[in-house]
Amino acid sequence: MNTEDAKQFITNLREKEFHISKDNELIQRSGLKDKALKNSLKNLSEDLNSNTIHFIFELIQNAEDNNYNGVGPSLIFRLVENDPTHTKGSDGAIIVTNNEAGFLEKNIKSICGGASTKKL
Repeated sequence: MNTEDAKQFITNLREKEFHISKDNELIQRSGLKDKALKNSLKNLSEDLNSNTIHFIFELIQNAEDNNYNGVGPSLIFRLVENDPTHTKGSDGAIIVTNNEAGFLEKNIKSICGGASTKKL
């Protein structure tokens, strides 16, 4: 999937499944997927908060689960003084990058539905 197709897929998913406009405005509250949202929040709270450093292991595990299309995987952790997202109150950020092939539509749909496509 090329970059433009991926952007269009995300835009369509946000509008059709979660009723969020391109301007991040809520289109229709009653159409939100409450069950999917609850599943996602439950997974996030249980998995990431089970240990103070668990999130580091989760980032490494996510990299291991990725598809690399035949190239050797690479994972980089970088600490920066200034948050590139400009989150209010932030004193820096950790930037994690790797050379994975990228998400497929099935991965994005799975994450948005509170499920997983991780390898067993």
